[in-house]
Amino acid sequence: MAQDEKFSRAIQQSLAGLDELYVRMDALEAGPTPGSPAAEDAAKPGGDQTWVYATTAVQVATDHLRAWRHLHLSGMQPPFAHWTLLRAAVEGAVTARWLCDPALPPAKRIGRGLGAGIDDLQQRQGFEGRIRKKMPDVVLPKVAAHTRISQLKKINVPVLPLRGPTELVAMYAPSRGVDAQVLYRALSAFAHHKLWAVPLLGVVVVQGAIPGMPTVARSHVVAHDQLVWLLTDWAVLCVRLAVDDVLAYSGGQPPA
Repeated sequence: MAQDEKFSRAIQQSLAGLDELYVRMDALEAGPTPGSPAAEDAAKPGGDQTWVYATTAVQVATDHLRAWRHLHLSGMQPPFAHWTLLRAAVEGAVTARWLCDPALPPAKRIGRGLGAGIDDLQQRQGFEGRIRKKMPDVVLPKVAAHTRISQLKKINVPVLPLRGPTELVAMYAPSRGVDAQVLYRALSAFAHHKLWAVPLLGVVVVQGAIPGMPTVARSHVVAHDQLVWLLTDWAVLCVRLAVDDVLAYSGGQPPA
């Protein structure tokens, strides 16, 4: 758990709002409400893709925050792993908001949904190709990924390719006194084992040089309590905004 009890309580207070988000998200199980923007989009060719991928993204985002909440409640605050959970939450949130942006006309929302669908199927295509080559006895879906990609590309709506997460953060993540991309790049560093972020996100305790490697210090990292709280609170805000947008798109319960 956080070394400072004040920040430990603040982290739990930030994460406590997940319960309310989960209750609100129950409305998504019934699908889009008739007359909602999502239902109107879904009535058009390819228009169901936007709702499918937006709801998936926001559910993945909240699930990662829930995992971080349970990890923290267990009394364990690792030096690195929680950053990856927060990163996945932010990525899911901004992807969901990009897909169902209420400021967009329906054709652009549908185009973004098609872009997300095609990106997904291209990933599946690579997976299926490897399975066919290395595990030919495995039964794959009847409709191959490349067939479904061709079907989506034939829909008479311009496809808008899925943006990368750093760009989506710049577009749809709020700032908390610090540029959103700065926060996201810091979170991303540990997922890719980058050393540059260690002094930023943790307190490095140096224990002398490693024998035979005089320029390399033996050290361990203790999570930076205030930054853990700041980035947790930011990730929760990102997810809350995504839930608001997805529910508004679906015709569900508005924020309190």
